[in-house]
Amino acid sequence: MVNRQFMNKANHHIGIYLLFSIIIVVALKVISYFFILFLIQPKLLLYPYADIGGVVYPKVVDLDVLDALIFVSLLGFICGLLSSFLSFWSFHKNSSFKIVNLIFIIMFVTSAIETLFFCYRFIQLQNLSSSLVSCDKFSANIPGCYIP
Repeated sequence: MVNRQFMNKANHHIGIYLLFSIIIVVALKVISYFFILFLIQPKLLLYPYADIGGVVYPKVVDLDVLDALIFVSLLGFICGLLSSFLSFWSFHKNSSFKIVNLIFIIMFVTSAIETLFFCYRFIQLQNLSSSLVSCDKFSANIPGCYIP
């Protein structure tokens, strides 16, 4: 009798723990997807003068947007890592619910893919940042930095 009550309490705590883990992982994934929306097409934000025309303006990069995109890629990378570690840890802690294990495996795989995307985008933006020339923010006729 006592053993059965203990098992019911233990299963209740495992259920609350798993629900809490799923809520945190889903919240981190929603934040990551919000960051992906900004990083999926960075050219729309990086080159604000491309629609003006001319020879030089399509190669002008806005430095503030570049710094913000680098920061967003770092935040997304951190969210992806936290999400993947939490889902992987929850997968190993859970041994009773098989369907929940499947959910954690799916969350782990998608979080790992997101983390790779954020890492790739961060490297890409850092390479762009290091290749910029003539970055004079206070020049009246040059709106940003140029790609050589």
